[in-house]
Amino acid sequence: MRVTKAIDIFHDNLDEIADALVTNLDMDLETLEKEYLEASMPEHWIAEEVKKLTIEERFGKRIRTLKHVQRAIHARDFPSVAQNHITDADIERAKEYPIEELYPGDLTRGTLKKGRCPFHSEKTASFFIKNNRYRCYGCGVYGDSIDFYQKLHNVTFKEAIRQLQ
Repeated sequence: MRVTKAIDIFHDNLDEIADALVTNLDMDLETLEKEYLEASMPEHWIAEEVKKLTIEERFGKRIRTLKHVQRAIHARDFPSVAQNHITDADIERAKEYPIEELYPGDLTRGTLKKGRCPFHSEKTASFFIKNNRYRCYGCGVYGDSIDFYQKLHNVTFKEAIRQLQ
């Protein structure tokens, strides 16, 4: 939640932060494009898959940070949640919040993230995150970001929506 604290501190400069993040990502993506154009890959589809994995590995956290800043800008400009009124758009934004940023432990990398369940004690990982949905095969819990936040912090639906903006 370090991003949330930074957003609180630099609330007046969110637009500039978002612009800087986009500019930085654009420059790094251009560099990555040049690297892949210079590399000789035998099959075009292999190069595309390697490129996708590299983008996720190098830029995934920065892209999630940018989305978080964009949500904060939206919350600042349209404070419907702060007025105790939750819209469908607020719920959708909350569902898009990455569960892996809420997860208190370590997860494996990749499209299927795996770790120990935060809701019961276990020795081996039975908790999985895929497509921003989670499931624990040990205790049976499953859901989206809102469900995860509610269960993890023992809060109401409205409070979870407010915190995930």
